[in-house]
Amino acid sequence: MTISVPHRKIVKVKCSITDLLKSKSKNVKVRDVASVVGQLVSMKLVLGPLSQLMTRSLSMDILIVSTWHSSLKLSCHSIHQLKFWLGNIDKHSSRALVDKSLTTRLVYSDASDSGFGGYCVEIDSDKSHGQWSAKEARQSSTWRELKAVHLTLLSFIPNLKSNRVMWCTDNTNVVSIVEKGSMKIHLQTLALHIFEICTKQSIQLYMQWIPRCDNQTADYLSRMIDYDDWGISKTIFQQIERKWGPHQTDRFASYYNTKLQCFNSRYSNPGSDVVDCFTVNWGGFMNWVVPPVCLIPRAIKHMSECKAKGTLVIPEWHSACFWPMVCPNSVFIPQVRDWMYLPRSKEAYVASRIKGGMFGERDLSDTFRTTYSDEIATLPRGVRELAGALPGLLAGCRADSTTTKYTYGFGAWKRWAIVNSMSVKLPLSPLHCALYLLSVIQQSDSISPVQTAFYSIRHAHTCIGLASPTDNSLVRNVLEAARRKLAKDVCKKEPITISLLEKLYDGRMADPSLYDLRIMSMCLLAFAGFLRSAELLQITRSDIVFYDAHMMVFIEQSKTDVYRDGAWLAIGRTNTKLCPVAFRFEMWTCGGEATFCYGHLSLLTGHVC
Repeated sequence: MTISVPHRKIVKVKCSITDLLKSKSKNVKVRDVASVVGQLVSMKLVLGPLSQLMTRSLSMDILIVSTWHSSLKLSCHSIHQLKFWLGNIDKHSSRALVDKSLTTRLVYSDASDSGFGGYCVEIDSDKSHGQWSAKEARQSSTWRELKAVHLTLLSFIPNLKSNRVMWCTDNTNVVSIVEKGSMKIHLQTLALHIFEICTKQSIQLYMQWIPRCDNQTADYLSRMIDYDDWGISKTIFQQIERKWGPHQTDRFASYYNTKLQCFNSRYSNPGSDVVDCFTVNWGGFMNWVVPPVCLIPRAIKHMSECKAKGTLVIPEWHSACFWPMVCPNSVFIPQVRDWMYLPRSKEAYVASRIKGGMFGERDLSDTFRTTYSDEIATLPRGVRELAGALPGLLAGCRADSTTTKYTYGFGAWKRWAIVNSMSVKLPLSPLHCALYLLSVIQQSDSISPVQTAFYSIRHAHTCIGLASPTDNSLVRNVLEAARRKLAKDVCKKEPITISLLEKLYDGRMADPSLYDLRIMSMCLLAFAGFLRSAELLQITRSDIVFYDAHMMVFIEQSKTDVYRDGAWLAIGRTNTKLCPVAFRFEMWTCGGEATFCYGHLSLLTGHVC
């Protein structure tokens, strides 16, 4: 049984639309436009939500005018919608009274502040993921959720084509906008794109709202962070293309950073030919291969197994595990027919959409190479390759956290010098160093930033064997003056005493929960072992061994353990209520050997676990 629009109404609305289109270059009466919208919306019982979706632009034009007696000029979007109805209203003028068709595909999608994600239930490997640009991340949550539907739909076209699709989202606005459109032009544009894709690919799309708790997999996909989605700039790629091209397939790419029309991606992306490039043969193509650093060994091995040709872009990292695979004993393997060094400036690369990566955010040139460039140029080639490994080795002369802190501190000085048209070549003069410290002092309300700047400059000089300007009395006096100028009253914390621990014990152990037991055991263990919070939080169950008279605790990393050797800490049994050895450590046996003793607690259905 079907339900249809009377033929006379179809004829009437077609005549009204034709009259409006004849006057598209002139102003039309707002009443005539409103009449067409009203006629189409009155057919909603048959046309469904399409009657609202494909009249939104007309409604927007109507709202522009101030009175019903006014005239308006139709926008291009309104003209497009009028033409749509003129050519398609007959096709949509009837439908089955009861829709008995079955859903053949079930898709979930979600969006977060960093990206989008989605998956198709019927196809286990079909997962979509991407990251927002800075501009997209600033859009409203509704726009991001709607864009997630759009991009996920484009990613799954091959598997959704000619199917009836139930689409699940945890945003109620998205359900309404996809079906009925929106009066906001940027949301309406996305809704129309989705409709056009479905029409072109014969996809019957039905939106369904679900609670957020039922959309956790898509939520997880949307929150994944990929710091390796950097790329080579278009200018550098074109130079390489002219030298070694033409390339045919970009093996490690996404829809927003691919350099070629044919590309492979880690997850389903709009326009992607293959998901997971390692599942296909690279032979017979000229490949453009810019893999994440962690996948370089696998990419080299796969190229060798496929006997593939292509351009491989890798960092010049002599201490990395992949370097001997391409350049053992400082000589490139025979399969490397030609090679070139890429520029080290950040402009030569496209940064990751999620800030925090190495490429494209700062220059890759190192102070060592710049300082000794003339001397390195005179070395024999074999020895010159050894010189390239020195910066990586020197970076390990301090702890990773210290090196990172000093690197960013030194980078702040370089940016200040460039802004003020000063030389960044080392060694830095004492006067320039003193002036930079003064600028930091003027912008700071504590001594910490000044000390960071001071020791960062000192580290940059001493690390490569240069005389540091921080040894000059002028610079040292500036630092001393800063300490006096920015000094603050010291607020000393009260020490932890036995009486305080006893008071804490009496208050928490009357009717203790698992949370109370954990807090008490943390306090007792830290007090007895003189442990810092960072050391305490890294203790796992396998780090503790119990004996009759004492227990041993292995501290893997400590602020005082410069070389990270680790150390065993002995804590004796006191047989008192505050004894950490005797204090209910049996609760730790309920976890695996690698479980952190003091991990995060969460409350689930009334039970702490």
